[in-house]
Amino acid sequence: MVTFGAPVYDSLRPLGPILPESTGLAVLLFGAIVYIRVYDYVNRKAENRQLRQEYALTRVKDIYVPLWDETAALIESAGRYEWAEMRYGDAERQEIWKRGYERMMKGPLRLFVDDKLRDLLSTFHSTLPDYNRAWSAARTDLYSQSRIAAREMTGQPEGDSPTSDIANLLMTTDRFVWGAMDLGEDGVRNTRDRFHEMYLRIPGVTPSESDSALDKLVARLRALDSAEAMRRASQTSVAAGELAIKRLEEIVRDPTSVVLEFES
Repeated sequence: MVTFGAPVYDSLRPLGPILPESTGLAVLLFGAIVYIRVYDYVNRKAENRQLRQEYALTRVKDIYVPLWDETAALIESAGRYEWAEMRYGDAERQEIWKRGYERMMKGPLRLFVDDKLRDLLSTFHSTLPDYNRAWSAARTDLYSQSRIAAREMTGQPEGDSPTSDIANLLMTTDRFVWGAMDLGEDGVRNTRDRFHEMYLRIPGVTPSESDSALDKLVARLRALDSAEAMRRASQTSVAAGELAIKRLEEIVRDPTSVVLEFES
């Protein structure tokens, strides 16, 4: 009796050599997809970061540099006991004013100004009219009081020289009279020298008393209520402006902290 055995057929045997290759291909394909996704994510993050930095620098140039220039100029004027106004100054000051806080708040850029800075600048600018009024009042008072003081010192009529010359010197050196701190040694010495020349034209004076005579005049005029009110107003404006400058320094050091976030 002859027995026939049916051949055993393994359906996977023909694919045996192929399976390792296809598995490797799948792994490579999966790795490529992951790499592309990671690369795309990292690249988009880098692009967004660069875009945000460029945007921030643009905002610094368009908003914060002009505000810094104007604020610094106004602080300097108030601190020097000068009229703190940009609109009616020389061409350079007018140009700063055109790009400054008042004009900016009327245009579209106001939407991009840092909220904290906006409040600080609003407070600072609200002090300037009071300072300018105090400055104007002090100037008016100095005009009349310097003539009275000069006349009493010389013992001569107000219209005569050197009485009128000394009074005019005190008016034209109002910052010296009020005690401005930025005159320097040359500025102070020049004022004293000019006074000394005028003082010597007064009959019967002693040349060595020139400096003390000027000091007495200055002390009298510097103590006027109007002068003290002007200096207080100056201090208030300068203090408010310095707070705004401090905030501007924070923004310039890290401009991306005050710009809109970009979605990744």
